[in-house]
Amino acid sequence: MPRCLPFRRLAAPLLLLLGLLGWHPDLWGGEREEKPPLKLPEVVILGQDVSVLKEAKTRLEPQPLTPAMKEVPGEAKQKIDLSSLEQSGKTAPAVSSPGCLFGNAFTGSLARAFLGDEAEYKVGLSRYQTGEYRGALEAFARLRVDYPQSPFRGASLYWEGEAYFRLGQLDKALAAYQQVVQNYPRERVRDYALYSAADVHLRRQQPAEAVPLLRELLSKYPTSPVVGHARRYLAEALFRTAQYAEAAEAYAQLLTSRNGGSDQPHALFWRAESLFQQGAFEQAEQAYRELLRAYPQDPRVEEAMYGLGWAQLNARKHRSALETFERLQVAFPNTHLLESVLYAQVKAQLALQYIQAAQGTYRQLLKAFPMGKWVEAATSEFAWAAYQTRDYATAGALAQQLMAKHPRSPFVPAAHAMRGDILYQDGRFAEAIEAYRKAEQGGLEGAILETVLLKQALASYQLRDYATAAAELDRFLQTFSRSSYVGEAAFWLGETRFYNQQLRQALQAYQRVPAGSPRYPDALYGAGWVSYQGSEWPKAAAQFEQVVHKYPEAPIRPEALYRLGEVQYNLKNFEAALATYQRLLREYPQEQLVPNARARIGWVQYKKGDTAKAILDLSALVQEYPNHPITAEARYWLGMSYMGEKQFERARAEFEEVLALRPSSPLAGQALLRLGDSFYNQGKFAQAVEAYSRLANRTPSDAYTPDADYGILLSLYQLRRFEDYYTRARAFIERHTTHPLSVTVLYQIAELFEAEKRPQRALDTYQEVITRFGQGDLVEAAHLRRGEIFAGEGNWSAALTEYQQTLAKATSDAIQVDALYGIARSQHGLKLYGPAVETYRRVLTEFPGNRLVTASLQGMAQALLQAGHTAEAKRAWQELIERGPKDPAAVEAYVELGLLLQSDGEHQHAIEQFGRAVAQGPPEVAARAQYEIGRSHTLLKSYQQGALELLKVAYLYPQQQRWVQRALFQAAANYEQERKWEEALAIYRKIVKEVPGAEAREQASQKIEQLKKKLESGA
Repeated sequence: MPRCLPFRRLAAPLLLLLGLLGWHPDLWGGEREEKPPLKLPEVVILGQDVSVLKEAKTRLEPQPLTPAMKEVPGEAKQKIDLSSLEQSGKTAPAVSSPGCLFGNAFTGSLARAFLGDEAEYKVGLSRYQTGEYRGALEAFARLRVDYPQSPFRGASLYWEGEAYFRLGQLDKALAAYQQVVQNYPRERVRDYALYSAADVHLRRQQPAEAVPLLRELLSKYPTSPVVGHARRYLAEALFRTAQYAEAAEAYAQLLTSRNGGSDQPHALFWRAESLFQQGAFEQAEQAYRELLRAYPQDPRVEEAMYGLGWAQLNARKHRSALETFERLQVAFPNTHLLESVLYAQVKAQLALQYIQAAQGTYRQLLKAFPMGKWVEAATSEFAWAAYQTRDYATAGALAQQLMAKHPRSPFVPAAHAMRGDILYQDGRFAEAIEAYRKAEQGGLEGAILETVLLKQALASYQLRDYATAAAELDRFLQTFSRSSYVGEAAFWLGETRFYNQQLRQALQAYQRVPAGSPRYPDALYGAGWVSYQGSEWPKAAAQFEQVVHKYPEAPIRPEALYRLGEVQYNLKNFEAALATYQRLLREYPQEQLVPNARARIGWVQYKKGDTAKAILDLSALVQEYPNHPITAEARYWLGMSYMGEKQFERARAEFEEVLALRPSSPLAGQALLRLGDSFYNQGKFAQAVEAYSRLANRTPSDAYTPDADYGILLSLYQLRRFEDYYTRARAFIERHTTHPLSVTVLYQIAELFEAEKRPQRALDTYQEVITRFGQGDLVEAAHLRRGEIFAGEGNWSAALTEYQQTLAKATSDAIQVDALYGIARSQHGLKLYGPAVETYRRVLTEFPGNRLVTASLQGMAQALLQAGHTAEAKRAWQELIERGPKDPAAVEAYVELGLLLQSDGEHQHAIEQFGRAVAQGPPEVAARAQYEIGRSHTLLKSYQQGALELLKVAYLYPQQQRWVQRALFQAAANYEQERKWEEALAIYRKIVKEVPGAEAREQASQKIEQLKKKLESGA
């Protein structure tokens, strides 16, 4: 089979390396933080990168099949006149004279009166003997009517048949014989009935019906007097029914039987004819020679010499055939077989390449038989000879001549077939199909029709009319299910189904190729491609491996090795992929796939992260094969390897080489995109914009144009050119409406508005993401962001709706937990404490390890407290502390738990919790906790200790003015309880002097005046 061409380009769908660059920020309890700026990977590779090896399958070209005209249809040998096979005189049983008693009507009637059925039977026989056939029929009929149980009924039926036979009424004769055969198995003349019935069938040209009768006669009555005749009849019937092997055997038995000796020449001749018709030409040749040696004067000698010549011709003994035909013409100068003999000589001379002699014989044929039927055959022979020597012009001209001059010739269909072959060879497939169709319509049959139908299908395949090709191949396989071309047809049916994207039917067709067919390795390879196209990598690997391991001599094996390497890469078996490509280089060093395999080795090295090795391998390849079709791709991956090493200048040099080698190819678009990436990764954003613009502004646009536009957007963002960013982003969305990046760009516009504190614009743009794109991760994220914005504004009702929609659409755990927590917060904000608690609890139970568990515990405890469920709130705070006693969130829990204990009068336990908060908490929390310690002592009426603890707030946390103020007022009040007026007065004066806020100072001033009066009064 022809070799597969190496791949010309990567034509498979590629995958995005980075995916979507947008994100949704973490959500947390407490105050809302600022959203971080856009972040990108360390090395940015925009758009598409090959993550799966998947190419377009190389289109195979069919091999030329066996030419259409190896032999003339229906062998041209002139049939022998079969009239000589007529019966030479039918044999009947001998009968004795019935005697004088039956000589007249009177004595006949007396005989019937006295002798009964036997007498009636003998009357009939007497009349038959004297030629009174109708009288005999009457007598036999009376016997059957008058004596229904007579033992003479069977014999009378037989003789009734004989009488009808003599009268020429063969139908009635046959009916009588058949009654004897079928109804009288013990009848003594049944052998004659079998013989006579067969004789009638032969006379009526029904040899197939005669055969079983004669076989039964010979097997059941081997000593019958008619056995000799029956053997000859059987041989002739077998010959007439085209059972030539059995006919030859039957004639051979005639030659050895005792009663066949008188007709030895006849049996010898017809045995030779049977062997010839059987296709046993060597044996036929010997049989004809035997007749010619044994009976040189027999009338059949002329025909025997003729048969001998044709047997030699068909056995490809062309020189011997020529000699035989020459002797025939010498021995029989006026032979009636001359036209066929001359044609046979043309065939032999052409086969021996005696072209001039063949032309001379052809002219003799034309002169002697200008309108003869073998002139057409000879013309077709010359056309065939020209075709075999690749002289297609001459072959075509002769075929056209034959069709024009002899449009009704039986050779015209074969001429159409030859013309189809010539057109096929010339690549004129549509015209070839028309010629093949005319050949079929003209009645072409046999082996030639097989090849014509197959090549007609392959011509449709060559025209890429795969549907028609598949239909024709299906028809071929149904019509010629036992053809030697079944494997070939099934394979090409698989190919047509494959290219028509009918992969399941393609696999079924490949599986119809027999295991012993030369096409079987190709079918395995094709089945591998079906799995390959369906990304069923393990199955594809197994099928390609079968070709590699079981068929070492298969021409397709190098391709199978190459594809096996690709599949192993896709299975992430990088080392196995490298080993397979290296095996290809080792076992097929001269194979045209070598550069491609070397490029793949470098590519796999790059993909597995060994960029240094990839650079080494790919650099060597591009130096050794500077002009190979794979070189541009190799340079591209060399540039990508340099990108991986952050050698951006070298990477750009390789991408520029790609542009020089393939300026208009899809690879050029990728190279331009990578030029922009290289500048971007160097922080040269203005130059990145220029490089991306080279691709974005190309006409026509290609698959990488959206990626280039996106690269421009990212670069503008980095340049802080936000107005340009917004304008181009909107243009991107309108230009690339259905591109996956459009939703990313729109989402990023919304993020930009959010970062710029333009919440309404952000809300509207997130809603546009939802409205325009309907489904997907970013649609879920857009609902979530809208919920966050509404929550930040305190619009809990709107926030709740967005969070609920997020949860309904969410497909990932990350989005689900964020949505659940948002729902809980919104319910909490709406004072729906019961639902809020349940939603917080869902976060805890459904996502126990999530970062929002702590915030949910905090929210749940607060909601329980606000709902009046103090005991449950206390347990929630305790659970939070138990989960992480050193966690920052535990500090708030210590304070809240202390407040609950304080409200329950458990002041000492409360003081312990507040003390932990002081020890672990930040200043703002520690200040409050210290205040509550002092307050707890105060509630215990330990005013002195309480005052001391309260004063610590002012000394330790002077910046926390809120708690300092409250602590100072409470400390002063404690001293008043202890009637320590001077200490209280000092604290109030401190408030007036140090605490900001006019209201607090005014209150403290009033207290000072009140205390002064008390001191003056001596209270």
